[in-house]
Amino acid sequence: MKSTRNYPIYKVNKHAEGLLVGGHPWVYENDILEAPETTPENGTLADVVSPKGAYLGTGFLSLQSKIRVRLISRNANDTFDADFWRRRVEYAWNYRKTVLEPDDLSACRVIFGEADQFPGLTVDRFQNILVTQTLSVGMEKLKPLLFPLLAEVLRADGQTIDGIYERNDEALRAKEGLAQNKGWFELPGETHPASTQTEICENGVFYHVDFENGQKTGFFLDQKYNRRAVARIAAGHTVLDCFTHTGSFALNAARGGAARVTAADISADAIAMAQRNAERNGLDNMDFLCEDTFALLPRLEKEGHPYDFIILDPPAFTKSGATVENARRGYREINRRAMQILPRGGYLATCSCSHFMTDELFRAMLADAARDLVHLQVVRRIRAALAELRHDGVARDEGPGGHDLEAPGFRHAAQLQQRVLISAVAVHRDDGRGRILCADVTEPLRHGRGHPPAEHRHRNDHKVLRAEIRILRLYRDIQKLGALTHRRGDVFCYLLGPAGGRESERICFFYVHAQASFSPILQQPQRHCNSASSVVKFLSYDPQT
Repeated sequence: MKSTRNYPIYKVNKHAEGLLVGGHPWVYENDILEAPETTPENGTLADVVSPKGAYLGTGFLSLQSKIRVRLISRNANDTFDADFWRRRVEYAWNYRKTVLEPDDLSACRVIFGEADQFPGLTVDRFQNILVTQTLSVGMEKLKPLLFPLLAEVLRADGQTIDGIYERNDEALRAKEGLAQNKGWFELPGETHPASTQTEICENGVFYHVDFENGQKTGFFLDQKYNRRAVARIAAGHTVLDCFTHTGSFALNAARGGAARVTAADISADAIAMAQRNAERNGLDNMDFLCEDTFALLPRLEKEGHPYDFIILDPPAFTKSGATVENARRGYREINRRAMQILPRGGYLATCSCSHFMTDELFRAMLADAARDLVHLQVVRRIRAALAELRHDGVARDEGPGGHDLEAPGFRHAAQLQQRVLISAVAVHRDDGRGRILCADVTEPLRHGRGHPPAEHRHRNDHKVLRAEIRILRLYRDIQKLGALTHRRGDVFCYLLGPAGGRESERICFFYVHAQASFSPILQQPQRHCNSASSVVKFLSYDPQT
């Protein structure tokens, strides 16, 4: 160290040393090798050193938390006085002025905890009010010095700050040995505003903010640019904003030119706030619904709906690593439901604010939801076809060439599809004319390579079509070509396995839902294709042309 230190010293192990040298801001309780013989005061500053005694940083000590030290500096020459903290506030504010547009500075996050080297402190600005949340004991003890500096620095830059309101009604404070509370921070020699409500403008949308009773600090500022993106996409669409809260996504969509927007939330108070915000902005292309999203989406699926753009921005489904699997199931359920009811060409904007639901887990969850959706769509289509084929007491339909749909071979084809398609997995891609579903056929077929039993083979039966196609080049991003489905007709294609040759695959087509317009395909099936694009072209045949 370059100067005499009067702070208690905590020696950490090699693991913690590696983390701190790599930029991690915390020292965990289990990584401490040596601590002072006399227990220091909770919340005081402490030095952290390596196993060999090299200085690693200085931070706030928390005796009740598993995060034992939260670093605020890695410079042994720093003096932690008022000038130090004033510089820190100035750095944070100047950074916002650099990265934000001038109009955004009236509603923004001024201090963002460890990212600004204020561990455990959040400061949001709502026009003329600063709202703080303090979650570390060290910052709690620093408030009498730091909070007046916050107002002083912003006022010196020409900003109007009328008061500082504390929102410390957060359960995490208990881990630091702190009680929950909320109320005005008394700035020396000043009186605070009488109201705990204000108005902000973000992306050109005005919001009423109740910073005393609203969630977190009163308004979610972190979605500013996502809301702006939604406004661009929403033009001309019919939008459903689930978990709307104050209506922020819905308001941006409505202002962006959406044909119609429905803002839904389980909270009547949230819906009332969203309605008030809509009136403030003069938006008349909105309606509001007080309903639980987990009940709303299944109801819309059953009853029908006009929405082609759905927004999901739910509250945190987990605040612990122990419950992340339950959260994943909840996220998958609402995302699968939303995907299920969206029409072709629809949009889904989906979010997670759960810390333990990492980006990797969230993306994997979305992929699972998409696979679930393909499975459901395929099974439902097959069930509908079987119901049509097996009904009794109704005049039988006729397929191409006038053949009875109850022919043994056709029944077998439908049953074969049910066995194969139930194992369908993967998401879809669109070639512009028809949708392509890719699947791994994991369940073996019982009749050779998909051939119907001998007694069900009819030479002239156009309802069961078997066409062998040698594919020399498959799409590079599809390892196996499983099931391909045309959107306007039920023509199914299955990968049955090698047909001879290292690069060739045997494919069997089954014509299911009989329509006379498909008879040209059935009567003159395409026997050979030299590329995957030829297969796609064949399966993209439009029965309307």
